[in-house]
Amino acid sequence: MKTIENILKTLDIAGCYPCISKRGTNLWRAHINSAGNWWDEGKTPREALNKAFASWVKNGKQMDGMAEEVINA
Repeated sequence: MKTIENILKTLDIAGCYPCISKRGTNLWRAHINSAGNWWDEGKTPREALNKAFASWVKNGKQMDGMAEEVINA
């Protein structure tokens, strides 16, 4: 499992706008790009971000949400 810092640095270099938020008492959600559809949930911020990052990479590192808005501006 990668560290949050390593994933955030990788996403920053790729031009992403990651977002991690608490959802309820025992759940975290991590978005690869704010306002985007690449996200996942976990019991910790690290777990949520690792799952979202793995899914994003597996599916071709698609840019959506805020990243897409910047690319198309």
